[in-house]
Amino acid sequence: MNRPDYIHCIERTHVHHRGMSWCGKPVSGFNFVSIDHAAENGKKQGRLVACPECVAAITQALKNGHDEL
Repeated sequence: MNRPDYIHCIERTHVHHRGMSWCGKPVSGFNFVSIDHAAENGKKQGRLVACPECVAAITQALKNGHDEL
């Protein structure tokens, strides 16, 4: 199933994960180049939407170790 053209992955920027998105897909074509890029697009109500799987992976990474806080 193809997803709409306005949904894009968020590229990982760490040297060990270059070329991959946060959801694990290889990056190609247009992607958000960083978490900041995707977040600023969302804050400005841009037309593009971050991949839900990337958002979930980022959220999980940020929550890791903070479950009891």
